[in-house]
Amino acid sequence: MSKKEKSLFAMVKPSNSSQTLDQLASDTYPLTQHFSSITAIHDMSSFKLLIKLFEEQCISTREQILCLQEQT
Repeated sequence: MSKKEKSLFAMVKPSNSSQTLDQLASDTYPLTQHFSSITAIHDMSSFKLLIKLFEEQCISTREQILCLQEQT
């Protein structure tokens, strides 16, 4: 991965960080749902980390999926 590609997350303006994190949560949820039934993927350590990240950092309701954020 190039330096430019690695810096994409750093390019988010602080005023947009909440929206970006919610978008990441919304993008992550379907991945966890779709691939959880595929044993070869479900058993991968990287997929387990993705599941852990989502469970610890995101909330899913019937209406929306949001990223938990510290209140400042």
